[in-house]
Amino acid sequence: MGNPNFKIQKHMPEKHGPLKKQGKLMKNWTVRYFKLDWQGSHAVLLSFKNPQCTGSPNKTVSLEHCFVKANKARDKEGIGYCIEVDTSGSIIPKHYFFYAATEVEREEWVHVMRKHAVNSVVDNGYDIRREDKDAKLGSGSYSTVWKGVDRDTRKVWALKEMQKSAVKKEEEENLKEEVRISTIVGSHHNVVYMKEFVENKDKYYIILEYLTGGELFDRIVDAPNGHFTERDASKIMRQVMGALAYLHGKGIVHRDL
Repeated sequence: MGNPNFKIQKHMPEKHGPLKKQGKLMKNWTVRYFKLDWQGSHAVLLSFKNPQCTGSPNKTVSLEHCFVKANKARDKEGIGYCIEVDTSGSIIPKHYFFYAATEVEREEWVHVMRKHAVNSVVDNGYDIRREDKDAKLGSGSYSTVWKGVDRDTRKVWALKEMQKSAVKKEEEENLKEEVRISTIVGSHHNVVYMKEFVENKDKYYIILEYLTGGELFDRIVDAPNGHFTERDASKIMRQVMGALAYLHGKGIVHRDL
């Protein structure tokens, strides 16, 4: 279920079911039933005593400012596989530890919780040092591209940030199409990979593969005599043609080479 305020991010993964948790005082292990929902512009993890997850939740964990991960160091034999929800970025910082019955269940929960958390606030998934001079990779008429580090894998990504208020209706439709096509394209070594699309309360983000090779035009200008050799040009054209053949195989025409 998506945030009712979403304009583009309509389909969010769903997950509900039992997780174990340890009591604070008696330290006894209990089973609670959890599901994800939205409160305004941020996601929440709701805890219930019944498998149907009906009635009023007995606990609500905000995912507005948090980091979700699989904490394998805290796995407990006979109890389960640990999921850590770190809300140290919140006004009242806490660490929650929940236990799934299997590793597969844990990975599913972590994936869905993280997806909801990142679509609440993008910084829940990516470390963006906006104050650093090297953090901004570029900017356009309605977007800015930032360098961000995945908080889980520590891999660097390029985050294309767009203010919703600056995106016109026609541009919004183009953005929907860009995300749809990038999802179809998937991964190819000669096509820039889109990891995910994120929608927050007032911003859109396209998370893209971080490339450091620079512009092809600059490579041409900086080459000896201001142009490539025939051998070098043929190597590049082979890569371009390989990417086009891949796109055509997906039923996609580039139209802007």
